[in-house]
Amino acid sequence: MGYINVYKKNNSILCFFFFILLHTRFISAQKLPEISDLSHKNILFKQFSEEVEKNYRLLAQGNTSISLQFFYYRAEKNDTLLTIAARSLIPYETLASLNRLGEVGANIEGKLLILPTCPGLFILEKPFSPLEILLKEKYLHEPNLVCYTLGDTLFYFIQDARLSGTERAFFLDSNLRLPVFHAVLSSNYGQRLSPITGKSSFHEGVDLAAPEGSLVMACKAGQIEQIGYSQIYGNFIIIKHEDEKGRQMRSFYAHLKTIDCKEASFVLGGATIGSVGSTGLSTGPHLHFEIWLNGKTIDPNDLIKGIR
Repeated sequence: MGYINVYKKNNSILCFFFFILLHTRFISAQKLPEISDLSHKNILFKQFSEEVEKNYRLLAQGNTSISLQFFYYRAEKNDTLLTIAARSLIPYETLASLNRLGEVGANIEGKLLILPTCPGLFILEKPFSPLEILLKEKYLHEPNLVCYTLGDTLFYFIQDARLSGTERAFFLDSNLRLPVFHAVLSSNYGQRLSPITGKSSFHEGVDLAAPEGSLVMACKAGQIEQIGYSQIYGNFIIIKHEDEKGRQMRSFYAHLKTIDCKEASFVLGGATIGSVGSTGLSTGPHLHFEIWLNGKTIDPNDLIKGIR
């Protein structure tokens, strides 16, 4: 794990070369106390809870400089992000942002979680997921940020911050939905005879036939990773999503008539991103739709109800 390292960041100094700054406090992550049970019968959990209660009192008094402590807890079989948040009295977004949990329904069984003793948001210096990027863009220029390093990962801490309504909807959006209403499945995932060449080939997605101009919607909250045109797929969009199991998830929308979103922008599930068309190699208006997990396509029928 390495070390947790804490220091201040002002408006003009970014958190590079943190190891040379003066007044840096190091906490060995390998030596963090580990709570075995989230019960007040547990001495460490009782100590943790007392620190949390003290910090809430300081926040209520307007204290802007709270000493933050960290504890380990290994999630058990029936633990969820919400149950741990309720028992620890630390908001779920605080736990999620520190532990890099992309969704409220993330599978955390057996995961060694870090529990902080103060509510707030942890913003990654090098974000990866759409929500992490969204939060960094929002808080990048906040003055007097406190920085913590855990191993090679650096976080900014925004004391007592919470997700906005839009950000909360983004985080809580764990279900996938149909990208086109009232569409007809014209070609399924898997081996098929190509309608263009007449030869057998593997179809990496599903084709959803719908009238030209029908709205195409994001199947899930995410960031528009790429917008483009190809001779095969015509106008297309790629969206990067969070996945509750920590996998890299992307969705692909092709043969679009119009594109109604911007690259690098963030969209909620159900947001309109374009319209059905017949651009590229196509025999008629339809949406070619793919889902990728860790760089490989999977059958969208396995994740989205109502396609069949």
